[in-house]
Amino acid sequence: MKKYVFYFVLLFIMLPLCFDKFMTYDRSYTWSKEYKNEIEVIARKNGFKIEKTDKIPIQSIKRSFEKIIKIKIKDFGGEFGENTLLKLANTNAILNCKGWCSGDYLIGLEISYNNINETFFMRMKNDFEKQFDNYEIIWTSLPSK
Repeated sequence: MKKYVFYFVLLFIMLPLCFDKFMTYDRSYTWSKEYKNEIEVIARKNGFKIEKTDKIPIQSIKRSFEKIIKIKIKDFGGEFGENTLLKLANTNAILNCKGWCSGDYLIGLEISYNNINETFFMRMKNDFEKQFDNYEIIWTSLPSK
């Protein structure tokens, strides 16, 4: 019986600690107002220009299940999506950057690409991952037209 009480107490102590760790281990968010500037810096460095920026529904952004749960629990408030289309001059190369924001924070990024050669893509990917090193960026290839 003492063994079960010990396990119950241990579980009672460990559950809140584990939940707290789950909820707080990734608190380094970028301001939603600033991430567009950071995308623009990377775009300019690699010869892209911002074609347009639009608000989009968050359901159109690929998001990790873990982040969806965390945001629902934390309830930052005011979730929205934003799409920034980048084009490379005189080519068909495009990057489509989708930002998932909640309140004043960028929560996640999905970047779709098309018509970009492997070497150039790896350089762009490296630049984005350095700039947004606190994020797991979801990369998707757009179908060719």
